[in-house]
Amino acid sequence: MSVALAPASPLDRRPVRHKTINLKTTLDLPPDVAHTLRMESARRVGRKAASITKLVSDAVRKTYGEPPTPKKTKIDLTPGRAVLKAPAGSPLISSADIRAALEDL
Repeated sequence: MSVALAPASPLDRRPVRHKTINLKTTLDLPPDVAHTLRMESARRVGRKAASITKLVSDAVRKTYGEPPTPKKTKIDLTPGRAVLKAPAGSPLISSADIRAALEDL
């Protein structure tokens, strides 16, 4: 548990102590959403592998969290040529795409 100092408001510069803690809350889920979560938990082989808490937390992080940092392209500088290795999941670009882009210049 960490303790941090933060201003109470932008107008009030007196520090306020607060604790970072886990929040427990009750969610009223529609039956279809609860069923979907139970089925996904079972698909992932039980509650220990994917509890409903973990599934909801992952979904909230994915939806409202910070966007993932893009993976860097690796450059292989073999003598006489440069080879770019794009990260997995990058869109494919063909020679025809490059020619078309160069024609637009």
